[in-house]
Order: sequence, then structure tokens, then C-alpha cells
Amino acid sequence: MTVQFRAIALAVLCSFALANSAQAQKADYPAKPVKIVLGYAAGGFTDVMSRLLAQRLSVTLGQPVVVENRPSAGAVVATDMVAKAPPDGYLLLVADTGSLAVTPALIDNLPYDIVKDLAPITYTGEIPLFLVTNSSVPASTFAELIALIKAKPGQLNFAAPGTGSIHHLNVEALKSAFGLDVLVVQYKGASPSVQALLGGEVAMTFSAYPALLAHLNSGKIRVLAVNTPKRANLSPNTPTIAEMGVPDFNYPAGVGVLAPAGTPAPIIARLAKEVIAAMHYGDNPKRLTELGFETAGTTPEGFAARIKSDLAKYARIVKASGAKAN
Repeated sequence: MTVQFRAIALAVLCSFALANSAQAQKADYPAKPVKIVLGYAAGGFTDVMSRLLAQRLSVTLGQPVVVENRPSAGAVVATDMVAKAPPDGYLLLVADTGSLAVTPALIDNLPYDIVKDLAPITYTGEIPLFLVTNSSVPASTFAELIALIKAKPGQLNFAAPGTGSIHHLNVEALKSAFGLDVLVVQYKGASPSVQALLGGEVAMTFSAYPALLAHLNSGKIRVLAVNTPKRANLSPNTPTIAEMGVPDFNYPAGVGVLAPAGTPAPIIARLAKEVIAAMHYGDNPKRLTELGFETAGTTPEGFAARIKSDLAKYARIVKASGAKAN
């Protein structure tokens, strides 16, 4: 047997061994409980979604799936925990656009690399944000509002729930797209921002639709536009900002599931299939829609492409805005 032939034979045997190993991992997985980690406190949307997923995945995976909250600024603790975990599919991360794309732009020297250290499983969907004004603002359409802001530079203000929040960066993206001069007033959370709008402290804010439902018939607010290219299911008559001349305006609060980098492809593929199925199981779509969520479900490759795009997009906005991590 020549040296060249032995080398080829060894390569073939190795490829068979790898294939058999991958098949074995796929067949044996999961052999113990699976944990979903998220960087936010209990009760928020990511927590609710994670628990809906865990409940269904416990059935379809045949092992308990538990949720662990590891709240921290920018979800750094939870993300780092999963990024450094063994790549075996037993520790998963539910993360949002903020932690995946905004935090890397706000914080230097993170202990992980979003692209290199995490394996995307699927982009589960997103929460569109609506541009809403106090009814005292003399603008009944999006176009009228833009014209009003341009006529009164620096005189109208926006509420945002924290520097570097998705809501804040939507304001910055709007300013950049239309060349606007507005004052951004920071509040400690989305709910205080809406309350400030209702009380007339600010003229405008971006908000998820469920937070507005109780006030739509009060006459105190106007919903003028939504920040996704496609109109939202909860408010199909509300035009998109994309329709108003900015076709690439797309800044929702997205959510997805990831694993440590190096997790075997068969496990990633199975998890993607099971997570997507869980999102659409029973009354989960209805419950998620009521929370303002637009269910998606992508391939791992599709989610990876979105993360890279979002990283570049939000880095530009953060740099232009001068936003810094608190």
C-alpha cells in the first residue's frame, strides 16, 4: 500500500467516523435535561416566550427543559455563560437584538464574540415598535409629524427607556433618516415612557402595541407608524416607516435562540426544527401575538446572516448617536 493510498484511506475512515459520531450525537440527544438561559428578569417578554418554548420542548425532546434567568445590563452574564459552555446542546440562550447587536456596539472588550462564540439556531420573531404621539401634537399623520419636527428644530421631544435601548436607537435611526433635530428624554423603562407621553411630558415615543391598547380609545395618543417593513398583525392599518420613503427602516425588538459555537450540526438542526414547531404549537401563536410578537422561524444560516447585518447596522447608529453604556 503506497503512502498516498494510506493517506486517502485514513481520510475516508476519518470522514466516516465523524459522520457516525454526528449521527450518534443526533440519535442520543438529548440524554439529560436542557437549560435555557436568558439575561433578563422573570415576567418580561423573553421570559414568557422562553417558558412557552420550554413547556413544549420538554415534550418533543423527551427531557425536562428548564429556564434560568440571569439578569444583567445588556444580558452580558447570560451570554457569556452560554458562549463558554460545552458545545453539546444542553445549555441554550434566548437573546434579543439588544444583547446580540446593540450591547457589542455599546460595550468595549466584551468577554465573548457574538459571531465566533455562539451558534445561531433560529430567529423566533420580533416585536414591532410603533411611533406614537400625544394627541396635543398638531400632526395626524407621519408625514405631518416629520414636517412639524423640521419646522420646529429642537423643540419637540421623544421619550426613550434608557440610553442605547432599542427604542432610543429607533429615535436615532429616525433622526438620521429624515435629518431631524429632536430632544431625547431618557426614562427608566418602557412603561414610564408611555406614562410620560400620556401625561404630556413628551411629544412622542416608540412603544410595543400592547402597552398602548388600554389608551387607544382615550383620545390622548395617536399611533402614526410602525418600524418594520411589513405592517404589524395587531394593527394592520398602521403604515410602516418604510412606506414613508425609507425602505430599509427595520428596527424591531427581535428574539432568537442560540447555542455555544461548535455545537454539532445535527443538534442545531433538530433544535431549530423543534423550536419553530413549538412556536406554532397549540395556542402559542395566539398568546405571542397578544404580546405584540410577530412569529418567524428561520434556518440557523438565516439567523446568522441577520445577526451579522444587525451588528453592522446598530454599530453605525450607536456611533452616530454617541450613545454610551450606562
